[in-house]
Amino acid sequence: MLAKHMLLPIVMLSSWANAQILTHHYDFNGSAVIDSVGGANGTLMGGATVEGGSVRFDGIDDYVQFGENIIPTDRRFILQLVAQELTANPYPTELISQGWSGPAGFYFGYAWEHNVRIGDMLQNTPLPFPDDRLPHSYTIIAGGGLDTYFLTDGFLIETFKPIHVITGGSKTRLGRQFDPAWEFFHGSIDELSVWDAVPEPATTALLGLGLFAFRRKR
Repeated sequence: MLAKHMLLPIVMLSSWANAQILTHHYDFNGSAVIDSVGGANGTLMGGATVEGGSVRFDGIDDYVQFGENIIPTDRRFILQLVAQELTANPYPTELISQGWSGPAGFYFGYAWEHNVRIGDMLQNTPLPFPDDRLPHSYTIIAGGGLDTYFLTDGFLIETFKPIHVITGGSKTRLGRQFDPAWEFFHGSIDELSVWDAVPEPATTALLGLGLFAFRRKR
């Protein structure tokens, strides 16, 4: 079971500054997937449940379906979520997805080798996905034709090439891949936020971000 989280500022190096505009936020309190900022609520599918501040997936047929794309397709964005995997699959698995398989389908999860992947443009990175069955926070900063940053538990892990997000295909999902794939996730997601990252004139080389700090309940 995960505790609720606070947002703590950290600073990472960048060649430009950002103004972050929170567009979607889900804390999974109550029994439904409610967007407290943008109104993009999700629908529980296949038996997925919201309880104890988390949305929970059985790894068989559970997922959350949104009626719109919550990941921007035309600008810089920051995606943050806190997740705990309960069982690792021997095949690709997605925590979040949007679009369709092709030049720029978007998803975050792991590939056959249990390595992190971030969409079709970064299908199999050399980074191992955490395999300790503990909750971790994940942050992806991408889009806008700029480098992709990947952070785990508030630490910058790797910088990748720019990625793009297409506009068609399946609307955003939690816990599985877009159609026609399955790739279900067995575990829970405890927090989900999306920011627009609006470029400003770069008068400094510091980029301030609010990242999840969290702890497990005792």
